Amino acid sequence: MANTLSPAIMPFLLFAALTASAAPPKLDYFFPAGVQRGQTTRITAVGEFETWPVNVWVDRSGVEVKPTETKGELSVTIAEDVDFGVCWLRLYSEEGATPPRPLMVGSLVEVLEAEPNDAPAKPQRLENSVIVNGKLAKRGDVDTYSVNLEEGQTLIASLRANDILNSPMDAVLQISDEAGFVLMQNDDARGLDPMIVFPAPAGGTYLVRTFAFPAKPNSTIDFAGGEDYIYRLTLTTGPFLDHTMPLAVTRNQPT
Repeated sequence: MANTLSPAIMPFLLFAALTASAAPPKLDYFFPAGVQRGQTTRITAVGEFETWPVNVWVDRSGVEVKPTETKGELSVTIAEDVDFGVCWLRLYSEEGATPPRPLMVGSLVEVLEAEPNDAPAKPQRLENSVIVNGKLAKRGDVDTYSVNLEEGQTLIASLRANDILNSPMDAVLQISDEAGFVLMQNDDARGLDPMIVFPAPAGGTYLVRTFAFPAKPNSTIDFAGGEDYIYRLTLTTGPFLDHTMPLAVTRNQPT
């Protein structure tokens, strides 16, 4: 006699068949959000990955990205001749692909923020020309860095977060003396991202401090933070290109 399936279990078998395949990868952001040209760096792809490794699409040559054995970790190698700025990465598998996410290519030494660095008395000490990959990881978080400047030396402090990296933060930058007295402040130089050009009035140690409010205002009245409050803070006393004017030129025509 032939075996037959009970009609009562047919819906369950159908549901199992429809849900058997893995979900496509989900990518929220990278941390650190940038790498130095000419270097190999391991970064974390933050998201959800039911299957690993995944494939990686990059929008330009000279940027090699390979998944490591650790889920969510990528090895990124940037060639010496890759243009500075933003490159776009997409992770994909047989189940689907993520939207492209930005990864920035820089020319300066890259460092990671090191906690605790909230208090002016305990800043993270840096050289003058670095890019800090940081995160305001919790509510009320304040990140403080110290640099040494000579009299008349100009420090550029430029933070990228909301503009390119889509961090949900409205950041504030401050330059203060070693005692914490604020000498200069900015919060909206490029959209919601701040930048300060600070000529040192005297030689000594200065503090660079950043904190944030939510990009979408809410009822809170203190500093905001979260795991996705990532930023890149450029600190340099060297040349710095802010923007060009005009913003575009005609192809094959001197301008």
